[in-house]
Amino acid sequence: MLTPLPGVVTPVHAALMRIVAETARRHDIHSLHLEGGTALSAYFLGHRESEDLDFFGDPDFHAAGFVGVLSPVLADSGFSLEVVGSPSAWHARALARHSDSGIAVKLDFGASSSFRLAPREVTTETIEVASYRDLCAGKLHAICDRFEVRDFLDLHAILTRPDPSGAIPHEGEFRDRARAVIRDLMESDPGLDAATIGTAVAQGKGRSIAAPFPLRLLRPFDEASIQQTITLVLDECVELAAPHLP
Repeated sequence: MLTPLPGVVTPVHAALMRIVAETARRHDIHSLHLEGGTALSAYFLGHRESEDLDFFGDPDFHAAGFVGVLSPVLADSGFSLEVVGSPSAWHARALARHSDSGIAVKLDFGASSSFRLAPREVTTETIEVASYRDLCAGKLHAICDRFEVRDFLDLHAILTRPDPSGAIPHEGEFRDRARAVIRDLMESDPGLDAATIGTAVAQGKGRSIAAPFPLRLLRPFDEASIQQTITLVLDECVELAAPHLP
């Protein structure tokens, strides 16, 4: 069972995870689980603070409907819930505010593919979390969808994650990890190939990544090392794309 690593989320986040999990079970929604950067940092990497909670269910999950049933449950637990934007069946966003502390947490709910690289894991907060493999592939997928410095920070943390002894991986292991994440992403989303992934990753070349990050970093990062990671991932994308080039 996974327990949150120190410093990543607040007790308010943990309470919200429990309430969401309990509400989902009460309504027989068994696919709802935690994904995204918070899941990655809180349960696996512990490298940075996180603000938001991203929950996803299988394609039949109705995001707007779930927010509707969640609101009164949160009210009974000392939270207000403000819906942001126009919720739909496939996506809904809301801001949960704790009345005593004043802490506000953005909640995203979405329906997504039921494909999984590995089984989800159980947490002490009773919400299931996507597997580490799925979270890593999802983070690289995020880089393909947008440019956000946090995604490149997370990718760097994934590839430089110390082994159980605390040792940083050598270059061979580093490259193996990069290639595995790229392949996992292509398996998760057959519409993406190595060349497309490389084009997205190249957006981070020469740009400041750690300095603009607005939250607290829980382990040291330096721009030169992050750029080395980006270069290495690009190298692996080129290698994987080469057999398919004319």
